[in-house]
Amino acid sequence: MTAPAPEQPDFRLLVVFDLDETVVHTLPERRDTPCRVHRLEGHTVIERPYVSEMLRALAPVCTLAIWTVGTSDYAEFVAERVFRPHCDLAFVYSRDRCTRRFDPATSMDYDVKDLKKVFRRGFPRERVLMVDDTPRKLERHYGNLVTVREFLGEPEDDELPHLTQFLLSFAEVPDVRRIEKRGWRRAARAE
Repeated sequence: MTAPAPEQPDFRLLVVFDLDETVVHTLPERRDTPCRVHRLEGHTVIERPYVSEMLRALAPVCTLAIWTVGTSDYAEFVAERVFRPHCDLAFVYSRDRCTRRFDPATSMDYDVKDLKKVFRRGFPRERVLMVDDTPRKLERHYGNLVTVREFLGEPEDDELPHLTQFLLSFAEVPDVRRIEKRGWRRAARAE
């Protein structure tokens, strides 16, 4: 279920999260792990460590949303179990909102998340950040992208506490596109 477009522009920072290998890792089998897990039709959905803490820290100052290349049923499953216990979501986009592209070098199709679809909802382009592990999905909007290290279910992963602080630093920035985001991990860990 997607919320209606805001009637008045919300100038709070909009942070849009990818799901797979960014916030969760899904395996096609039942697996035990020290991480928090959810079961979906024989699959194990592993939460990245510190997701709850990150969402609770961001929700008071940012608008949050999801955009995944996964199916809408999967997106809603993760939204209900991982996000909504901690925050409201502006929208949940799935594969049907992606733009299909063809790469002639590899002769393969791939999906792009065209942020114009978000901007049309009234969110200003200068106040939108997309958190994703795959930069190619945001090839049209690199200035809005924060790339995270791929999450494959490691219980010792500590990416999100650093990411949380980095994202919070953008809460009052008028134009997030103008700030360099590459190398954010080194800067965050140096503090």
